[in-house]
Amino acid sequence: MTVVRLLAVVTVVGLSALCWVSAAYAGAPPEQIMQLFNQGNRLYQADDFAGSRQAYERILDLGYEAADVYYNLGNASLKLGDLGRAIWAYARARRLAPRDEDIIKNLGYARALTSDARPSGGGSRLLAWLARVSERLPAKDILRVCLVLYWFLSGLLLAMLLRPRLRRRLAPGGWGMGLLLGLSLVFAGMKAVVAEASDVGVVLPAEVSVQSAPGEEGKPVFTLHAGTEVRMSRTLGGWVEITLGPELKGWVHGDTIAEI
Repeated sequence: MTVVRLLAVVTVVGLSALCWVSAAYAGAPPEQIMQLFNQGNRLYQADDFAGSRQAYERILDLGYEAADVYYNLGNASLKLGDLGRAIWAYARARRLAPRDEDIIKNLGYARALTSDARPSGGGSRLLAWLARVSERLPAKDILRVCLVLYWFLSGLLLAMLLRPRLRRRLAPGGWGMGLLLGLSLVFAGMKAVVAEASDVGVVLPAEVSVQSAPGEEGKPVFTLHAGTEVRMSRTLGGWVEITLGPELKGWVHGDTIAEI
């Protein structure tokens, strides 16, 4: 009976910890964040797009991220004609809320204004498929799924420990919940791998000259324009190597590109 009680205590403690993490993850933003967010909204409605953008950027500087903040920052940047910053903000917003129709619509509209092609594939088909799937499922949703599965699995285990006669009936459900939880955790790990393997950046200035090598030794090879999305590989001395398709590759200064 001591083992049963110990397992019960461990399960309850684990559930309490997960509940605390979940509550902290979904907690309301601080008052200062809300004040800046409302200020940005008011300035946007008054057509003060520069002031509005500053308010949203201040929120990000404070370390708070939310899809609404990035979305509104994208709107203000687009009104100011800053296509690169607008696409960067919309893309960030979509990562946090990948199924939001307004974000998808505005991102598509901003991308249609660019003059350069988006980066094409060329890597693993499996990695590309995982990237498309994970793009539609944010990390917050994966966390919720894992929490729910953990709750059900813990409840089944407790019932099986406290009521041995029910073990045969509950065992299939326990195996099923365990399998689903394992798959969810595996997918979360794959999502992290995909994120590491597919770093994407957005060109910010109106025009950027891509060089054959970093620094003064490099020679111009082609030109990119604001809003172009490129794949980022390695960095060297403040320079970033980027690729746009299987043949276009070069170096740009780190200040001219923002990572999504």
